[in-house]
Amino acid sequence: MSIYENLGKAHAAVLVDVGRGLAGVQGAGLLGQKIADVAIKAVTAGMRSANGTVTKEWSDYMSLFANNATELERLTTPKPGIDPSYFAKFRAYIVSNAVCDAATTTFTGNRIDSNIDLDFTPADMVPDPVFINARIIPIPDVTV
Repeated sequence: MSIYENLGKAHAAVLVDVGRGLAGVQGAGLLGQKIADVAIKAVTAGMRSANGTVTKEWSDYMSLFANNATELERLTTPKPGIDPSYFAKFRAYIVSNAVCDAATTTFTGNRIDSNIDLDFTPADMVPDPVFINARIIPIPDVTV
């Protein structure tokens, strides 16, 4: 699954969770807020620490939309002179969309398109179960 598809899946999972919360399902309706809370930590910490490494908070947040280390690298490690200029904008939207307001269903993929997966081969998008299970918040599987 691609980064773009993962963004859509996360959005769908939040919508389903909101619906379950409105229906009175105990413990439901909190996924959007949990994602927003992790996004706020990412924004507060920033993408890079003082020593130039990716902050844990940024990596934790972006890992929600990556299925393996290759996809996470796309979301955390700019490659000047190689990355298209819009990658920086995509990264900014991915984190800022979740912060807007959890009640807006945390549409993390707003203003992102499939170019986020530019030049990935099918092998680059193979899900790594260990990577996925290590996410700070589990994103339920939802058909999109």
